Amino acid sequence: MMCIKIFAVIAFLTVADAKPSSIIKKYYYDHHNTSLVRNDDYVNANRRQYAANIDYYRMEIENFQESYLDRVFSMEYQKDALVKEITRVDEKLYPLTLLSDFTKMCVNSFKTPIPSVDWVKGQMNWCMVSASNKNASLTSDMETTKRSLERHYDNDFENKISNCEPFSVNGSMPMNYTLCLVDAVSETDAYTLRNQKQFSNELESAKNLAKNYIKTLQECTSGVHNTTISIISEANTRIEKCIHVTDDYPICGRYFCYDIYRIPAASIDPKNATMPNPFYGRNQTYNCLMLDIV
Repeated sequence: MMCIKIFAVIAFLTVADAKPSSIIKKYYYDHHNTSLVRNDDYVNANRRQYAANIDYYRMEIENFQESYLDRVFSMEYQKDALVKEITRVDEKLYPLTLLSDFTKMCVNSFKTPIPSVDWVKGQMNWCMVSASNKNASLTSDMETTKRSLERHYDNDFENKISNCEPFSVNGSMPMNYTLCLVDAVSETDAYTLRNQKQFSNELESAKNLAKNYIKTLQECTSGVHNTTISIISEANTRIEKCIHVTDDYPICGRYFCYDIYRIPAASIDPKNATMPNPFYGRNQTYNCLMLDIV
């Protein structure tokens, strides 16, 4: 009877000793697995942030390019206004060619220098295309910086994470695995910060360069605009003078010269072989010269 009681006590003590040991082991493995899960979450969270950094770069580049091209092609309104002006002048002059042979002669004589619609469109488009072609070069440095950051994330960072894997396999060193991951992320974050500063500087530089390109574009389109308006104005003036010259000089009949020279009647001497030179001091001559004797 005594032997049975002793055996029962020993058995009880054995079970009692075994229970705490199994609890400790279970806690250790659960805690270790939880640490691994949290480490994976930590790495994945940083991967998501790095992907967001690249998306931000991409968005900044696209927004810059769109903004620049919008400013370039806003010059379309100037082209359209100039085309409308040429069309308006043509519509104004055409009826004059139907009034008489004389008015038709006046229009045809001085209308020729007026630029055509196709010429104006071609010149304005050349200005805009020349400016738009610089779009890619404006963002080339930013594109290079973005690719550099992508390579660092895809290669350097992932290699560092892979180098930490041996610590995760060795269950006795979970803390070393965590520290290894933290170091990998810290180094990548430091590189990211340097890269972002470089990208920001390149963006500001591109903005300043874009301002210069837009200024050149405006000078180009303004040159086309001013030249065209000046030619139209001069042509209109000559045509109007040509048409109304018969009111001022009816004695000349159907003959007309845009270049009119007034000469005093007293200076005319049929007995003298010479007279005042009407071409003296002129920088330009036309096909004919009309003398207005006063």
